[in-house]
Amino acid sequence: MLTQSVKWTPEQIAERGARHAWIDQCFEAGVCHICEKPVADGEPIHGPTGAHWECHGGPIEVLDRQIRELKQVAVSTDMHPRMARANGGQLVHLVIPATGTALCGHKPRDTAHHMRQRGKWLYWKLDAVVPGHMRQCGKCKARALVKYPPLEDEPIPSSR
Repeated sequence: MLTQSVKWTPEQIAERGARHAWIDQCFEAGVCHICEKPVADGEPIHGPTGAHWECHGGPIEVLDRQIRELKQVAVSTDMHPRMARANGGQLVHLVIPATGTALCGHKPRDTAHHMRQRGKWLYWKLDAVVPGHMRQCGKCKARALVKYPPLEDEPIPSSR
């Protein structure tokens, strides 16, 4: 697990202390600390803070679902090749997301006999580079240079 050490400023520590004190006051008074309305007995609440369940988690979940849907639509209609590798594969291909096929014609195989579908592409970020321990598909690379020639002022990215 990767961890990142962050040094908190005194302002952040004071702000966190004030926020915790506010949550404690609202919890003792039986009030939601987000909407400041009373919490009735039997209502679903978020246990650690005592807030209404809808106030605590509702809008975040809806926004997260909308973002995921937008990402799926953006990937599925894109006709420009993107770097991806097959689930379980070691070769990096250039894949057209709208068709789900690599420039070399490769499609990931779904060889699972039970459980869920396994054959899918794992797309990389747009500014990603091929790491040293992986190889880029030679056919995809050659076809990309023919179909999409590099600009004159842009160097050709190379992999090992």
